[in-house]
Amino acid sequence: ERNHFRDNIVYINLEKVKSLATFLNRIKLDYLSIEKMCDFLNSKEVLFILDNCDMILEFHGEKFVEKVTQIITNTKHVKFVICTQIIHKLKINGSQALTLSALEESDAYRLLLHLAGDQASMKAILGAESQVRELLQMVKRTPKSLWTLAETIREKKNLRAVLNELEKEDLADEGE
Repeated sequence: ERNHFRDNIVYINLEKVKSLATFLNRIKLDYLSIEKMCDFLNSKEVLFILDNCDMILEFHGEKFVEKVTQIITNTKHVKFVICTQIIHKLKINGSQALTLSALEESDAYRLLLHLAGDQASMKAILGAESQVRELLQMVKRTPKSLWTLAETIREKKNLRAVLNELEKEDLADEGE
């Protein structure tokens, strides 16, 4: 929740990431030592959402867990949500495994608003709540699908165009 993590919520998509160096680059540890990053983050309230962690866990599970554990251990208010289907490789002391299904519509709506980001996209979304709700009925309400949807909204800047595109894809799927 935005109020709880006042300094930032950072979404990082790790889909297709096999390299530990790429992971560290994505969380900005490639140019900072882990100690310096922890010093910087220690007074911050930040949530890192690491999505699609399957490949990085498959290739570098132990090192990945080690780096995340270092950050958690050496900061006061930094938290991680790690999304993966490879739970057996994700053993972090004090962690909790949860199975996520699709988000409730209201949660998906709020996450989509957050992910859409720039002002033009935000205005498009806020100005057309019924269209957004229609979009949310057409897609899986998972963080990954909402991220993709937010990218499409930012790109097209027109919710009707996004709806039309999804409807065409739906019809194409039915024809196969």
